[in-house]
Amino acid sequence: MVSQDLPLLYGILMGVLTGGNNVAKEDNNPTSTPASKLPANIPRDPFEAQLLDCEGTAYIPAPCADNYWAHHLAATMCAMTTFLVKQWHNRMQLQNAIRFLACGVSDRVNNYLHKLGLTSCWQTALDALQNLTEQGEKELKQVILLKQATNLGPFICINNLDMEEKVHMASVGDQTSMFHGTWGYVQLPNKSLLDSLDASQLNLKTYLEAINNVPNISIDPQQFMPTQEASNHYYHVWTSQIAHVMSTYVSLPADKRGAISTAPPVIEQVSSNVPPIYMLKLMDQLDNSAKGIGQVLEALQAQTGLSPEDFSRCLQPMDGDLGTIQNFNSLCDLRHPSAFPQHGLNNIVFQLGGSHTIWNIAQVILTAHIGNPSNENDLGMWQLLEALGIPHEKVIQKKDFTLMLQHMELVHMVILFHCLRVVLETKKDPVTLEDPLGTLLTDKWNNTIIKWYERFCLPQARAKAAKEKSPKLHNLLIQLHEFSTFIKANNVTKAGDVGQLMNVWKICGHPSYFMPKDNFLETQNYWLKHFYNQGRVGTEVQRLKNLFSMNIILVDMDKKHIHQNRKVTLTLKSLQMFSQMTNGKDILDSNGTKQASNQAKINDSFKVGLSKLRAKISMKDPNLGLLRLHFPKPSEDVEDVNESNEEDGEEDGEDTDEEL
Repeated sequence: MVSQDLPLLYGILMGVLTGGNNVAKEDNNPTSTPASKLPANIPRDPFEAQLLDCEGTAYIPAPCADNYWAHHLAATMCAMTTFLVKQWHNRMQLQNAIRFLACGVSDRVNNYLHKLGLTSCWQTALDALQNLTEQGEKELKQVILLKQATNLGPFICINNLDMEEKVHMASVGDQTSMFHGTWGYVQLPNKSLLDSLDASQLNLKTYLEAINNVPNISIDPQQFMPTQEASNHYYHVWTSQIAHVMSTYVSLPADKRGAISTAPPVIEQVSSNVPPIYMLKLMDQLDNSAKGIGQVLEALQAQTGLSPEDFSRCLQPMDGDLGTIQNFNSLCDLRHPSAFPQHGLNNIVFQLGGSHTIWNIAQVILTAHIGNPSNENDLGMWQLLEALGIPHEKVIQKKDFTLMLQHMELVHMVILFHCLRVVLETKKDPVTLEDPLGTLLTDKWNNTIIKWYERFCLPQARAKAAKEKSPKLHNLLIQLHEFSTFIKANNVTKAGDVGQLMNVWKICGHPSYFMPKDNFLETQNYWLKHFYNQGRVGTEVQRLKNLFSMNIILVDMDKKHIHQNRKVTLTLKSLQMFSQMTNGKDILDSNGTKQASNQAKINDSFKVGLSKLRAKISMKDPNLGLLRLHFPKPSEDVEDVNESNEEDGEEDGEDTDEEL
């Protein structure tokens, strides 16, 4: 557009910048170079690099021809000239002003850039953000009213947000304090998924009828046991994990077509279409109690623009963490029974997010295997972490669950690597990472993986190790077995294979980079709390609430924004140090040493849980009533709901006839 407004100036600048060389117009197409072949730019600032790594994204230069740089400079200078002459031509300047405001550029720097015609003033940026917020509120209400399913509300994901409200110059009544609130977003369900379902069953009536049958449901303990099909599939999970380490750090098969796959078979792949997402405005209410979650639900209902009666009339699925769901259940218990549907909250269905489920289980497994750091002979996970140069104190903290999973996967991979060297009888050879790796005959490559599986993964191997006097081999095999479960869950979550995930434990995103709804919200929380909150001196929560919270996903860059998985890799030094430690400590107890004989024995979590379930059924709770404890209470107003829905349908039909 700028080149069309000032064609003469644009032509002169292009001629100067390109040296008078004429380039075909098709070369200006920025999509001429595949984005996947361009190297990603790694930020120099470690803090910015940490933010991008937390989100799992990378920025690559816009794929372009040789003259695209000249075109960009010429267009920018034309835009500066147009803005200095007529300041209402401020498309580029307004975009820069909003970006600089969000990134914490000081007023002095912005004023200087404003004089040069590169950005608008702060007040213009604030007015633009305010208009965007108002428009976002209107769009959110329209989305709720024009929902795809008549009796099914859109998915709402919420989470608590705690951050420091910093005051640079403290005074009486104006001190640094903590802000506690709740934030979330609305996600529309996939239309193709809705079309494949029976729309007559997606309503509150069907849900309440199902809830009324909960007390009569017979719970079969066999449902908690793994099926033969799941066990057979888990064999491929194990071999794929071993094959991945084998092909990355040891050797490659001579013929990949006949080699064991590095990825397990897909069971049920979900669509990778990116769903429409609408951010909610940051709320002052906190979901840390039954009263607080009630206030949060009232604030959500106000943002949707629906009346309490209309909000309680449709089935409303929601996502939250474990604390939020427990507080919601407490609120439902306090309000049951209720004569009013909007008070009973029977239409709201909470589900635990996929990422929080993996994080909670991984945290318990990590705590069980961390060992005793005060005992030098203890070969718990802390010893393995230290051998990789990772302080064990930072891993067990509940500050960064993503980093915790990465460290646990590192330990799992390096143990697989050491066991492969044991199977190949090369554990005493120097560790090297040749580029490229050497090759093995495909049959030998496959046999090595199968031999590894039979030696360390079978239940007979764990039972045999349990009889030894030293528990270190038994503990290591149990750790391998339990670590493989959540690593599989984490990997298939990214892959979007819901079928595999159900074998262990809903998701949306790009191929090979699926992100659970609660993980997406945690990422946005991180940006708001650690980037936009600390970009300027002091914190204005009202500005974050009214201007940034609803517009955070509108951030745009002049570079192509691509998603990438945070792949866990082992360095040569880490492998060398770990091999030195494992050979010295003999973690597989191959020499029968007495070292670590005083180490505490770790029990198999599955067997412990199975014995507890058996004891509860035989002695305390034969009907497993405890599992029904957190189900919603049976509703007595199913008929009222049916009648109200029928009346609404008749009214809608009358209106439609009148319009026709």
